[in-house]
Parts: sequence; C-alpha cells; structure tokens
Amino acid sequence: MEHHKTIILGAGVTGLAIAKSLLSKGETEVLILEKNDFVGGLCSSFEKNGFIIDFGPHKLFSLILGLMDEFKEINGEDNLVVKKVNSLFFLGKKFQFPIKPVELAKNISPRTISAGVQIPLSLAKSLVVYNLLGKKDDSFKDYLMKGFGKKAYQILFEGYAWKVWADPDTLSKDIARIRIPVPNVSDLIKKTFNKKSQPSVNASEFYYPKYGLKQFTAKMAKIIEQNKGKIILSQSPVSIMKRADNFIIKTDKKEFSCNNLISTIPLNSLIGLYDSSTAEIKEASAKLRYNNLSLIYLFFDQPKIIADNWIFFPEQEYSFNRLSEQKSFSPYTAQKDKTVLCAEITNPKHNSLSDQQMLSRVVADLVKAKIIDDDKKIFDRQVLRFKNVYPIYDLDYKKNLNKVLAFLDQNGIITIGRYGLFNYNNIDHCFDMGKTIAEHLAANKSPADWIQARKKFDDYKIVD
Repeated sequence: MEHHKTIILGAGVTGLAIAKSLLSKGETEVLILEKNDFVGGLCSSFEKNGFIIDFGPHKLFSLILGLMDEFKEINGEDNLVVKKVNSLFFLGKKFQFPIKPVELAKNISPRTISAGVQIPLSLAKSLVVYNLLGKKDDSFKDYLMKGFGKKAYQILFEGYAWKVWADPDTLSKDIARIRIPVPNVSDLIKKTFNKKSQPSVNASEFYYPKYGLKQFTAKMAKIIEQNKGKIILSQSPVSIMKRADNFIIKTDKKEFSCNNLISTIPLNSLIGLYDSSTAEIKEASAKLRYNNLSLIYLFFDQPKIIADNWIFFPEQEYSFNRLSEQKSFSPYTAQKDKTVLCAEITNPKHNSLSDQQMLSRVVADLVKAKIIDDDKKIFDRQVLRFKNVYPIYDLDYKKNLNKVLAFLDQNGIITIGRYGLFNYNNIDHCFDMGKTIAEHLAANKSPADWIQARKKFDDYKIVD
C-alpha cells in the first residue's frame, strides 16, 4: 500500500489548485488520483480536424486579489490577453452585454417595442407585490420577478432556468443570487452606465492560454510534479475506508492510504464509495441533483461565424443555452480558413435525444437565429456528453447539503469544488478554495475552523 500525507480525489482545476497551494506551503507528500487519462476535467481540450477545442468556453479572469497575476505566471510566454465580446440573444435580436443604448435603438422591432411597454408596467406591479405587500422571494422565480418584473423575468430568466437547471418554481433563489450578477433593474442600469462598477458584472478582457485550456492545466500539473507532488491518472476509486488515523482508498488498480483526504468528486459519488456512509446520508446525497451537459461541435469551411466569444440564448425556443467559437479565444487553436462552433445543451428534454436528433435540432436553431444560412459549409460534427455538470439548487438542496457536509466533517473528510461542495464556482474560485485549504492544513487548524473558513465560498459571484 502506497502512503501519502494528503490524497486528493480528482485532477480537475480544483484538485490541481489544492495540490499546487499545498506544495507552495512546504507539504511534500501530496498525491492526486484521477479516473481519466488526462488532467483538468472539463477545463481541458481535445484535438480534431487540426483544431484544439475546449470542452465548452472558459476564460481566466478574477476579481480576487492576486489571481490574475497567478494565471499569467502559469501561462508564461503563452499568455494571451483577449478582448471579450459576449451577447444575449432574445426577442429575435442580439444584444451585447452590458446592453448599450445605441444597440437598443438599432434593434427596435414589434417584439422589442411590445416588451419595452410591458416591462416597466410589470416591474411596477412586482414592486407592489414584493415590497409593499411583502410576498417572499425565496425561489428563483420570485427573487428575479421582484427585481425585474414578470415580463423581463419571462424573457431573460424563465427559459434559461428550464434549459440549464429545472422548473424555476422549484429552484432556490441562491442560484439566481450566484449566477446572475445583477439582482434588479436599478442595479443593471447603474452598472451599465457606471464604468467603475462594470468589472463586477462584465470582464472586458481575460487571459487565455495560447494552445487551449489543456495547456493551462498541463502546466499546473507540471508545476505540481516539479515540486515533488504526484499525479496518477486512470485510477477509479472503488471504496474508501477510515482505519484509525488513516484513510484507505482502493482503486481499480491499487491501494493507497493517507492522513488527509480531500475530495473534489461529486458528493453522491463520494458518499457511495465511503464504507461508513449511513442510509440516511446516502438518501440525502442522492437528493443533490446535477444536470448533464452535451457539447455539440460543428466544423465549418469558412474562417469565422460569430463576432462574439459566446452568445447566451435564454429563451426556450432555442435548444442550446450558449454558443461559442473556439477561434475567438485563440487563433492558434484553429486553421485560418476554417472554424468550429460549440453549442451547449443542458436541458434534459434535449439531452435525451440521440446524437443525430440533437445535431439536427442545433443546426435548425442556428438557421432560425440567422447565425448560419444553411448546413452546406459544415464538413464535420461531433457530440460529447458529460454527466453531473450543473448543480441544481432546488428548494431543499441546502437542507440535504448541510446534512451530508456535517457527516463528512465528523469523519474528517474535506470535500470541495463545484462537484464536491455542490458550489457553483468558476476557475478562479477553484484557486481560492485551494489556497484556503492549504492555509487551513498548514496551520493545523481544527475541523470547526474549516467549517467557518468555507463559509466564504457561499458568497462567490459569477462574472458574465
């Protein structure tokens, strides 16, 4: 049996960031176990048709002090500074974010005029219902209707909630608070016209590695190994046991032991592997649900398709919730005369379709939105499917999450990251989590201190 002081389950960005931070604190016995044959998880890339293609769009950006410098240091000479352009597509028109008054005027149509009349009226009604009459705003729907009114909520948020998570009536307002950077119309107007406040809702530029996200995570892995950390790939844990002061992790190939166990894998998977899990805890973890993700890639015989890095499609009439173009992140990842679009689908209704049905629906929706004229210039297609990607914050998630976390705290297991903490976080948050864990372990703080330290993770906000 191979022993290490600290074992981390999962070599996604969170796992890599934890190991990097621990090693920087002087820890030398750090091991990462990863079930895949590559590092980075969804923050990685694959190669096809002469392209380097990410698993969906990712950016390196943060408002957390010092992290932009760290991203730049990791990328080194391969660090690109990308001027960000992203848009919202609704009411049949494309609007840059933050929305510009000139663009609003340019996009006037019967649908936008109708919405322009109805939005202030419905907002006034919501102010009465929620502020004067005191209706509670505990759900995703009520939280956003309170801030934007029914009409704006229906246009911008209702369909998006159905597409990415679930019925908005069943979702906690926490997902809106974390995922949507402005809580109401007045805040949106203020941050649209006040340039000083715009970075909190809109990253005007971001860093990106020259040869795709896999270059960034590969460099992180190299830093870890240069500092005597260890990463073992293709190791799927099959059981976890606690014996005295050690944890025993059995994989499909080998056995390991450690003093500190840190998990970044989905909570329900961790609970299923741990031999001391009770029926009650297994039931609570099973209620923590995630949506799956399908990535549909379309390869075109033309240099460019869209002017944006990505475009959000909040309305249900479109199957995908976001569209991105790899070349806009780095020209070094694509051929000059060709390009590739990525459409993201999380709606379970569409994820249940066959690959061919999904491809046909995406192409039809691109034509409908006038992104493309037809499919004649598409020379190849690819569908990738991933499980358990988007945490679903239903109205009971907090109760079930707290029950599972309390159990793991009692057993001395640290669980962290989007999957491990059921926390809707970005790459920079993964780094911040890694630093927080490293400081906690380096100072030999108590489990109670860790419970207190991780509370700040609930306050993360998603920019863009």
